[in-house]
Amino acid sequence: MAKTKSKKRSKRSEENEKLAEEGKFFINERINKLSNLTEEAVASKEFKSWLRVYSKFHNYSIGNVLWLVSQAYTRGVDPERFASFTTWKSISRNVRKGEKSFKVLAPVPVKYKDSKDLNTNGEAKLKQFMRFRVASTFELSQTEGEDIPSIDYRTEGEDFGLIDKLEAFAKSKNIDFAYVDEKELGSAKGCSRGGSIQVLDSLTGASRAATFAHELGHELLHWANGAVPSDHERSTLEIEAEATSFIVLEHFGIDASKSSFYLAAWKGSAVSIKQSLSSIRRSSKEILDFILDS
Repeated sequence: MAKTKSKKRSKRSEENEKLAEEGKFFINERINKLSNLTEEAVASKEFKSWLRVYSKFHNYSIGNVLWLVSQAYTRGVDPERFASFTTWKSISRNVRKGEKSFKVLAPVPVKYKDSKDLNTNGEAKLKQFMRFRVASTFELSQTEGEDIPSIDYRTEGEDFGLIDKLEAFAKSKNIDFAYVDEKELGSAKGCSRGGSIQVLDSLTGASRAATFAHELGHELLHWANGAVPSDHERSTLEIEAEATSFIVLEHFGIDASKSSFYLAAWKGSAVSIKQSLSSIRRSSKEILDFILDS
């Protein structure tokens, strides 16, 4: 009897090891696939055209972003993209005559000689400090001209029941989730807040599942065990979360190949993806293990 039980345990152990190896192989294979797709996306004409334009847009400080959003809502504008008069002109778009500008604070470096701090030659050192001035910027809807190139990284189609399983996983991890309108998220499709997830309520099917899985990736990797997202580079955060989503969707037979363009936009590459291999493998395995066991 004891030998029979021992054999059963041994067989079960072998089966578990086999399943674990198959799971590891699947994840590694999908990471290699995503790495290759991302390299192709970076080299594509579509992405290069997008990058040429978007590299000209300025990244505003959080203070300016909040001020711009406040001005936009006061004026009933749904903000998408802001740029100066000259920046719009450089990408073949013109601000329409009579449009009222939005305001931001622009830094102005001021140089001066500090007579109290001398160099080895006895000369006053040249120093600099920042002043700020109010500058003008315009929103995309105030302009006209050539279309701005865009890249489509939305996953579309059915979710094949995946969203229900992702919601069940979130509940098992005590992660709250809610589907909210665009007023809550702005231009984002989802948000991870450390213990809670928000997903744009207009998303459906595979698109909703992809966003949900992406935010779960953030929760598992960037908020767990006292971590905070600021511990990592933003590009690393997005690469790891999107790769997690890619692997989970691919396991369900959902074509998530457009994730490669999202990663390319975050300076993703085969090298950067594989640098995060252990993190991506850990988060995707945890989600898939729960789904397969449920």
